[in-house]
Amino acid sequence: MPRLAALRTSAPRLFKPASRSLTTHADPALAELWSTTVPRVRYLRPALFAVGGSLAAFGLGVAVYDRNQVLRQGGTSSFEDMWRRQRAQAAAAKRAAVHRIAEWSAVPFEVKKACTMVVNRWYNLYDGQKVAAGLIAVNAAVFLAWQIPRVGVQRFMYKWFTHHPLSGRSVTLLLSTYSHQTALHFGMNMLGVWTVGSLLHQGLGSTEEFLAFYTAGGLMASLASHTVALRTIAHAMLLPSLGASGALLACLGAVAVMHPDLGVSLIFLPGVDLPLKYAFPGLVGLDLAGVVRGWQTFDHVAHLGGSVFGLAYVAGLREVLWYGAMENYIRVKHGLAVRSGRP
Repeated sequence: MPRLAALRTSAPRLFKPASRSLTTHADPALAELWSTTVPRVRYLRPALFAVGGSLAAFGLGVAVYDRNQVLRQGGTSSFEDMWRRQRAQAAAAKRAAVHRIAEWSAVPFEVKKACTMVVNRWYNLYDGQKVAAGLIAVNAAVFLAWQIPRVGVQRFMYKWFTHHPLSGRSVTLLLSTYSHQTALHFGMNMLGVWTVGSLLHQGLGSTEEFLAFYTAGGLMASLASHTVALRTIAHAMLLPSLGASGALLACLGAVAVMHPDLGVSLIFLPGVDLPLKYAFPGLVGLDLAGVVRGWQTFDHVAHLGGSVFGLAYVAGLREVLWYGAMENYIRVKHGLAVRSGRP
C-alpha cells in the first residue's frame, strides 16, 4: 500500500511535505476539497469500524457458509456424493453456456469461438482462482475509474478510495484496499492476489472464510497505518494511502505459516526461488527498516499490520474468529430451531 504520490492532474501543488522525496499534487478543485475540510483526529471510530467490520465479515461468512453447506448437501449421504453433485452441476452449467453461445446467430464465428474458450477456461479454474479473479475484477473497475480524467471523478475517487488519517471517514479504511491509481501498482498487487490469494483459499478450504480473512486483513492493515501515522507523523505531513498490499501481506503471512518451504520467485532476482520461511521474514525486515528509517514511498506500517494479522490468524485467531464464530452460530441457530419447533 503506497502513499499517494500524485494525482493524474498536473495542477499546482496542494502542499509540500517536509522530508519526503515525493510530493502530492492536486487539481485546484481537489485543493479546495482539502482546504475546506477541518482535520479530524480520530482513533476510536476507525478502530470500532475496523474491528467491527472484521467481526461482521466473519459472522457473515459463517452464516453464508452454513447456508451453502445445507444447499450443497441437498439430502446427500456423504461428502463424495456432494462432490459428485457439484461436479455434475458445473458440467451442466458449462454445457448450457456453450450452447447459448452457439445460438448467437448475429455474432461472427471467431467471437463465438473466443467466448467459448473463455467459458471453458473459467469452468476449468479452481475455486480459489475464481475468487481471485473476482477480486481482480473489482480492483480493475476501481483502477479504471481512476483513469477517467474528469475533475469530478477524480475528486470522488480521492475522497472515497484513498484513506487520509485526518479525513474523518472510516469507510475508506476498507474502500482504499481495493484502490490502485497506477498500472504498475495494480499489476503487481493483482499478480499477488492471483498467486498467493488462490493458494491461501486452497489452504483455508472455503470461499467464505477466505473473503472474511481478506477483508479483515485489509482493515487491520489500514487501521495500523491510520493509528501509527497520527501518533508519529506531523499532521501537516500526512499523505493518503491506497492499495491492496496490506491484505496481500496478510495472505502471504498466513501462507508462510501453512507452507514454510514453498519456494517463491523474487522479481529483482529472476530465476531464484527462496523458501517462504526466509522470504517472508525478509519482507517483514524490509518494512521494519522502512518504518525506522522513515521511508515514505510505501506504507510500511500497513504492510506490517497485514503481516501480523496473517501470522496471528493461523497461529490462533482462526480458532476464535472462524471456528468459534461457527460454533456460536450453530448453537444460536439450533436454539432458535428448537424454540420454533423445527427439526
